Amino acid sequence: MQQKLWDDEYDDIMQSEISYHKFNGQLLTKQDWDYVFKFIIIHIGDEQVKQSIVNSSFQLGFINLLQILIGNNHQFDLKPTDNPIQIELIDRDIGRTYTKQQQFKSLEIRQELKYILQCYAEFDNEVGYSQGMNYIAAALIYHQIPQRINYFIKIVQTHRLNFIKGTPSLFSNIAQINYKIRKYIPKLSDHFKNIGLNDLCICFSNHILTILMQATPFKYQLIILNLYALNGEKIIRKLIIGMLEINQFKLLEINDLQQVSKYIQKEMVINFFDDLQNSRKNMLLLRLLSQIRLIKKQ
Repeated sequence: MQQKLWDDEYDDIMQSEISYHKFNGQLLTKQDWDYVFKFIIIHIGDEQVKQSIVNSSFQLGFINLLQILIGNNHQFDLKPTDNPIQIELIDRDIGRTYTKQQQFKSLEIRQELKYILQCYAEFDNEVGYSQGMNYIAAALIYHQIPQRINYFIKIVQTHRLNFIKGTPSLFSNIAQINYKIRKYIPKLSDHFKNIGLNDLCICFSNHILTILMQATPFKYQLIILNLYALNGEKIIRKLIIGMLEINQFKLLEINDLQQVSKYIQKEMVINFFDDLQNSRKNMLLLRLLSQIRLIKKQ
């Protein structure tokens, strides 16, 4: 039985967008993308890729893709912002970051977190500091990622349209999640409508803005960071849909809007990773990955 990565609804979504906007063009085919990837490998160099993998660190039994895909030893010319409004926003959110974790009560850790966030605010003053960045930076500090300030900037740069004024990518991500819920979990979609959950931003904005760092237990955060480094923000959407599918029976039992929102923002993520861990122990990991559409059986 062959396993392959799940093909996202890329064609369906993009074809509808092309039709709607009357765009005169074509989507890249799978063969086109294969050519692009081969071109990249040729110009990166096979030996360099192999050496990157050999030199990468191993954590929780998997290759640390952050080292391979984000690092590249690039150094940014950084200095912290002196904008008083930005500093006030950063100070306020630092006091809200992982408040139950003893490590983040340390003055040294809080100062490093503040420095990273201030440097980004100065580096990208069009975006500045935005809520959600604090959890991404804090996760990198907690896991002692080398060159974490550079990693943080690169991660946020790929995610910046979720933070910029108007948050275009945030609304796009929410729309795609809504589409997938309707398509793959129609009972849950109907349940959300019945209890008055019409604006999914209420439940999912924090998950997207923090790339799931706010709600994910520390022992699983590196998995998310590595998947994000490899796949970008689409993996966050896939994980959210997977989490909803695994938790849908529990969610269908909750008829209160506030309780559903609370469950999605906190318990859903924890329960998902607990199920993932149990599935691993019970040799059922492939079935679970298939259920959440990270792989597809043929």
